[in-house]
Amino acid sequence: MRGDTLLTYDPDGTIRIWSLEKRALLRTIDAHHQSAASLDFDGSSIISGPLNEPARIWDAQSGELMREFGSPADVVWKVALGKGRATFTANRGKDVVLEIWSFAAEADGMRERG
Repeated sequence: MRGDTLLTYDPDGTIRIWSLEKRALLRTIDAHHQSAASLDFDGSSIISGPLNEPARIWDAQSGELMREFGSPADVVWKVALGKGRATFTANRGKDVVLEIWSFAAEADGMRERG
């Protein structure tokens, strides 16, 4: 939740964006094929961490996919957005990994910075 905006994630893989003030559904995003373990929202972007699919960043206003991160993880446990980066913890096989992805907005979208 941020301000009066609430995000929910349905078992069918959709993200729903709600206005608490208006008590209304603002947008539905067909994000993944199954449920997610984690969501984060910074006011303009949404990151979703699904099961057996790559983590993804969505534009909260348009619902468009902005970025997909790496290969699918067995489970993405926690995702977070902040200051030009996306962070997530995931299981990849027998390993638990922490990945930090940096990006910058450009005219052609988002790009990896290192």
